[in-house]
Amino acid sequence: MKYIIFLFLMSSLVSCAQISNRSPLFMVCDPQMNDQREELAEQLFKDMKVEDLLELANPCAEAGNSYYQFSLGTIYINESMMAAMNRKGDPKQAFKWFIKAAEQGHEDAILILMDAYEGGDMGLAKDETQYIHWKKKLYDVQKKMN
Repeated sequence: MKYIIFLFLMSSLVSCAQISNRSPLFMVCDPQMNDQREELAEQLFKDMKVEDLLELANPCAEAGNSYYQFSLGTIYINESMMAAMNRKGDPKQAFKWFIKAAEQGHEDAILILMDAYEGGDMGLAKDETQYIHWKKKLYDVQKKMN
């Protein structure tokens, strides 16, 4: 399962980053490699350092793309992914990126923030005011979509 998550994140990054069509990362994301994608992803996942992964995502996130901001938040909060790359999860960094994505209307980021403020997750204290703020934001985002 962790390779599927990794594959999803990698395929999303290929569209933003400048990646050679001969690189293992490109091959993992190439639909024509469908039969070998999970095996390639597993090997790439084992070989890749978290810094490499974050380096690929950072320019897109810094440029203001909410999808990549959310992806970075997901990477930082995912303990098993970080542990597999010999790093600890970083809830503060995850929170930073989830906030940036949520401010732009990324629904999943908003839901994560709502859960965090409602339950006191990600190192945050329970905060009903923030929960209501993000619940209203979610309502506004969904209203615009309909």
